Parts: sequence; structure tokens; C-alpha cells
Amino acid sequence: MGTPGGVIYQHSFASEKARSLTGTNFFTLRKNSRLIGNIAFCRRDLADDNNENLTGYYIRYLSVMPSFRRNISHKKMDTAKKMVSKNHGIIKEHMENFFKNAEKYLSDKSENKKYIFYAHIEDENQRSLMLSQNFGYQRIGWVETTIFTRVFPKKHKRIEQIHFGEHEKMKNLLGEFYKDHAMYHTQNLFYKNNYYVFKEKNEIIAGIQANVITWKIKHMPGITGKMLLRILPYIPFLSRMFNPGAFRFLAFEYLYIREGYEKSLTQFIEGVCALKKTHVGLIWTDIRQPIHKILAHYVYPGMIHKISKKMTAGIL
Repeated sequence: MGTPGGVIYQHSFASEKARSLTGTNFFTLRKNSRLIGNIAFCRRDLADDNNENLTGYYIRYLSVMPSFRRNISHKKMDTAKKMVSKNHGIIKEHMENFFKNAEKYLSDKSENKKYIFYAHIEDENQRSLMLSQNFGYQRIGWVETTIFTRVFPKKHKRIEQIHFGEHEKMKNLLGEFYKDHAMYHTQNLFYKNNYYVFKEKNEIIAGIQANVITWKIKHMPGITGKMLLRILPYIPFLSRMFNPGAFRFLAFEYLYIREGYEKSLTQFIEGVCALKKTHVGLIWTDIRQPIHKILAHYVYPGMIHKISKKMTAGIL
């Protein structure tokens, strides 16, 4: 997985993750019984701007065998665009057919349904960007990655795993917090009971979903990437944060913070890392989102975020 020329990684527990995905349609492309491509469409129950029900499908896990990819450089971008639009290769042909007749293939076949398909594509992934644009997708925004790191994360006694009886209250808090956001959903909320809250006088002032992910890193771009791969794993203490063979981190989502308690975020996120016995956490936020500005202003992410190249992806 990943972007050619960028970060290339392998999910260490891919089969377990795949089994946990509800409402997901996996499609594979084979040639002579040989698997050459894969893509997944994850269902999301959304609402449009008029608060009417909308069925969304988040496109992810697109992977194609290297021998069926095109090598595209920035210098050859114009030529490549013409080549992609003219050449109906096997991958493009089948994907184009799918998008034109999606309702025939997806598990939800209700009549008069509104569908929306969307994806996140890294800026460096020119191949996927051109392919998506060829199918009529448009970039409508950007998400940016914040990398939170601590060599010695500190626990905090007011941080705890949410209790089942608090689920409905937390849903309401999150619903109010994200009420002005388009396409908000709660499909993965409380996944494996990995939601943590920060309390003051028994009231929830912050909350976050923290799922443990493990990757095997194959490649990282640039001088910083090479340094992280070759040097950091052998530096005492710092190696806790990054092991290319088993890069373990927390994927953060569903972040909530009560107004007036923004300064508690660093302590909260660090405390969750300590409880989960991890040293790295990643969170992806829309750069126009208020929570993105809150993170940038109130949270000290750590050394790796400061020295790393900004990682952004388009919302299409």
C-alpha cells in the first residue's frame, strides 16, 4: 500500500482488519486467475446539506501489481495525462465500467437512493489522481496528517476507557461538536472499545478513538525518510517510536474537546498513548476544519512531526 515514490507499507494484520469492516464491498481484478488489482468500497451512512439520508462509499485499499502500473514523473505529467485519457487499459476499463454501473454491484440496491463516492489521495500519487479525474472526480479539499510522538508518554489518572453506559452521551457530544461538518458518520465509533475520555468532576471534557495499527514500512521518501529508516531504529530510546519492521501507532479519530479545555489536549493525547503503550499517534484532519486549527495551536506534536515533510491528501 501507499504511494509510489512516497511511503510504501504493508498492513501487518490485513486479514483481521478486512474481517472487521462492515458494509464493505471488495472487488478484485484477475488475469488468467492471477490477482492483479484490488479495491474496496466502504459504506457510510451520511446526511447531505439538507440533512437527508445519503449513502456514501469511501474508496480505499486500491492496490495494483507493479507490472501493471505506469511510471509517471512530474516532468512527463502532460504526456501522461493524454496517455491515460486515450489508453483504455485493463484496469481503467473495468473501473470505468464499475463507476458507470455501481448500483448493480454494491450490496445496497435500494431504489431512489442517493449515492456519493469519495476518496483521499495523496498529493504525490499522480497516477491515482489522474485516474480519478478521468472518472469525473474533483478535488474539493485537503486533509493533513499530524504525527504525535512521545519517547516517554505520561499516564493521567483522569483518562479512562469509555464505559458502555456513556456511549449515547458521547455520540450526542460528538454530534453537536461536528454538527456543521458535511458527511459526518459514526460507523467506526467505539470500534473494539478503543474510545478514551478525559474527565473533570466526572464530566467528559475530551474524547478520542485510538485504534492500534501496525505497518511494515518498505520505503520512505526524501532525506528525512532515509534517516528514519536507517538511523532511528538503532538509536536508544528513539527506536521505541519507529521500527520499520513493525511500526506500531495509534490511528486517532472522532476527537472531541469541550470549549475552554483546548489546552488539555496535549496531556490527553499523551495519556492515551501511555495507556495503549504506544509512542506514536496519527490523526488526519481537514485543513478547513476548526479542530485542525485547534491541534495546530494547542498541541505540541513532537520531534518527528517538526522534521517531517508535511503530508497532505486531496479529498475527491
